[in-house]
Amino acid sequence: MSTKKTSKPSSHTPDSLQKLADTGTKEALSEISAFMKEATDPDKVEYARMCMSDCADRYYSPTNAEEEHQWMIRTMMHEHEVILMDLLIDQDDLQTEVEVLTAEKEISSAICAASPKKASKWKNFTCDDLLTEVQGDLEQMLNEIEYESAWIAQAATLITVERYQDIPPEHLSLLFPVNSDECACDECADKDDECDCDECVSGSQ
Repeated sequence: MSTKKTSKPSSHTPDSLQKLADTGTKEALSEISAFMKEATDPDKVEYARMCMSDCADRYYSPTNAEEEHQWMIRTMMHEHEVILMDLLIDQDDLQTEVEVLTAEKEISSAICAASPKKASKWKNFTCDDLLTEVQGDLEQMLNEIEYESAWIAQAATLITVERYQDIPPEHLSLLFPVNSDECACDECADKDDECDCDECVSGSQ
């Protein structure tokens, strides 16, 4: 009984990686991914990433009108998923702010109750108005999160092409790369002026 031979991930060369990419198959994506996990040479990993991106473009590329329509929906889903993730991050920040302001209000109320003669003078130091404002922002954000979640769930029911369902995160990052005009390097991320790090300067030349 003969068995089909498969190349070990670590044995791949640039040529063999490119040949895999040209096939544009699910199996090729898995094999290139396995190579990237084993490879230690940064240049080889980067080349494999480029091949994987090429392979993903081929694999997920629509082949008929129905797939084009569903890919459009899947693209829209990703946009809403990004919005939802940002909202969830902001929700955590707002929730923390509400908790801090609530504690601030409790302590302020306690000291004002203990010193009624000074309460009127201390009223301007309380955060009641700010707490109400932040609570309103949080409520609005929760409504947005609920809407985005419902939108994504409904859109997912329209996706029947198997390869467009449950796309792995590593493939999503290749298919929908993050585009930003802002510098994302660690050295310059907090600068207000134009980034002048070596990486960004060389990249702009």
